[in-house]
Amino acid sequence: MHETADFFDCYHRFQRLEEVFRLGLAEHRAAPRADLAAALAEVRDEAIRVAETALRVGAEADLWQVVDGASGLWARLGELVAEAADAGIGPLAEVRPVRRLAQHLVDLQQAAATVDEQLAELGAHPDDHAADAGVKVAIAELLACGDRIAVGALEASTTHRLDAAVAVLTATAAAAGRAERDRLRLRRPAT
Repeated sequence: MHETADFFDCYHRFQRLEEVFRLGLAEHRAAPRADLAAALAEVRDEAIRVAETALRVGAEADLWQVVDGASGLWARLGELVAEAADAGIGPLAEVRPVRRLAQHLVDLQQAAATVDEQLAELGAHPDDHAADAGVKVAIAELLACGDRIAVGALEASTTHRLDAAVAVLTATAAAAGRAERDRLRLRRPAT
């Protein structure tokens, strides 16, 4: 529970950084200054670090409890990084990996839901080979989503994102292992 609280602490810190960034960006657009641009770049970088930390601590505690919040946070980070790049603050190249990670988190959440749905279907029809195959496919997609997050983290310029991706990958592998055990428990062996 403590680590999940850490996720929400990071989430709230991100919200405060996001607000400061938006206020500073409005000021910068009204009257551009080099010192304000440098300060905005620092706020953007801190927001990225906080998002990476939130994802790591959330994944280490209970990824499935925080994945919705994490995907929303990363979507908002994508907007922040894009606004910064549009204002000439920071590289445009960082926008795509951030947005891609946000989408991968949404995909991961959907894949986990599909695993649950397929397990429920198998529980209702333990003799159905198609239901058993559906669970296998859903588990494979769940693992593929975790893999995409890990590969995407390799594009990042920080090791913090890689640490977060490894935590997500570990949580995803654990969930896939639990789902496979549930699949084996639920299906009726062929006679």
